[in-house]
Amino acid sequence: MLCKNKGLLEEIVDPLIKVQISPNSLRKFAEIAEKCLREDGDDRPTMRDVLWDLEYALQLHQTARTREPHEDSTTDASSALPFPNVRRFPSYSASMNEVDMPILRDQDNSISSESKVFSQLGIADAR
Repeated sequence: MLCKNKGLLEEIVDPLIKVQISPNSLRKFAEIAEKCLREDGDDRPTMRDVLWDLEYALQLHQTARTREPHEDSTTDASSALPFPNVRRFPSYSASMNEVDMPILRDQDNSISSESKVFSQLGIADAR
């Protein structure tokens, strides 16, 4: 794990694998190994988590092999995302003014501050 922490992971990988594996997939494999080697057993991942992570590392590898250059740019990726239809309310051009804002009043009909309102709640367990 020392090589991983120093960014030298590629130097300890078999040369045949090094030319075939994507850097992201290799990093993911190293992360999985690091999690599995934790000293405290409670901190180690379950076999289900290990399996999921290994499948993800495989997907990273397969995606890197089939990806064309610059295919992962934000402009190309965002155009491929499906956007749901969103219904919108009619827009109002008027800006929010005092009439639109709620007014908090004390018992004597004077305008109250937010801090006064929250202090009146009296929640014992509040921070």
